[in-house]
Amino acid sequence: MNDRVRVTWDDLKFGEELPWNVYDQNNKLLLSAGHTISNQETMENLRQYVLYRNVIDREHGRQNKQKTINVFAEVDHYIDRLAHIFADIDAASPSCKEKIERLARDLLSMCRHEPDATLALLRAPNKFTYSSFYALQRAIMCGMMAVQENIYPDEEIEIVAAALTVNVGMHQIQDEIRGQMRFPSDEQQYILDQYPSKSHAMLVDAGVENSHWLGIVRDHKACSEGRVTLDEASPGTIMLAVANLYSETLDSSAYNLPWSADEALDKYFADTPFENGHYARLILEIMTVYPPGIFVKLTNNEIAIVIQRGKQNPKLPILKSIEGENGHRYASPLLRDCSVNDYTINDFTDYDHKDMLNYSKLWGYVK
Repeated sequence: MNDRVRVTWDDLKFGEELPWNVYDQNNKLLLSAGHTISNQETMENLRQYVLYRNVIDREHGRQNKQKTINVFAEVDHYIDRLAHIFADIDAASPSCKEKIERLARDLLSMCRHEPDATLALLRAPNKFTYSSFYALQRAIMCGMMAVQENIYPDEEIEIVAAALTVNVGMHQIQDEIRGQMRFPSDEQQYILDQYPSKSHAMLVDAGVENSHWLGIVRDHKACSEGRVTLDEASPGTIMLAVANLYSETLDSSAYNLPWSADEALDKYFADTPFENGHYARLILEIMTVYPPGIFVKLTNNEIAIVIQRGKQNPKLPILKSIEGENGHRYASPLLRDCSVNDYTINDFTDYDHKDMLNYSKLWGYVK
């Protein structure tokens, strides 16, 4: 413990990001740097531990904050890592567990430090296989919910790891089904119906022993169908089930979204076990009515892309106009304040030239 110092209760502040990692007396990581303690329950849970932090973190203080991550530049690398992970699980390789956990940590870092750009990935054009993007999409949604809920780091990793690997039992037929012009065959449908138990078994064969992670994989579909009740399900199980339901809307047009929370709950979660539930409301709060990456038409007939969710008012996001009223594309997108009359949002729209946009530049990662 010579390289660590005690953390006192005066060091822990509500609503402020931690400038260092917090560990218990057994060197177990409890809270990561950047985590915000936002409720009394978290504070009370910490009282059962003797808390420590690294001396070097104390010396560097808040300068140790996570560096900016260009998520649009990193996503290809993440998908490539995921493909290797799927291959390792197929081969029952014991090395895959550590690889999955590392990728989960990286995605959680994106969700925590670059949330708007990370959400924009869900709608940004890509050439990834459907099975890979399916896994990434749900992992991002679960990561965003876990970060918002201030869940302990180990549990965050387990939830995102489960979301990354939940479809491994069906990933080999997902792309095939996606590309075919007919309904799934009986054999394909059987795989789709049984994939949670298949994924669970494959992960066990590959050396995953974490019961929380495995339980999320095994139970999320049964939770969606009401065969596992919300009282029986873990928060991670519910998060993944909710992410599955919401993400189905991402495959369709990104406009005609509802304007109120109640309308959104009816649109996405009516007649499901999550109707009006906490995690259904949480994902809608995270995405907002104008999610990053969505295209809108302004009152002056410009087409703009949402760059950042509205912090004070979800109906007032940060925008960049990419096309003028005459259909000419701006060489440099123009920042617009949609609270100004000329730039108020008139409607959702689609944009045929999204493949030509430089998302890294739009989000300010490159000049």
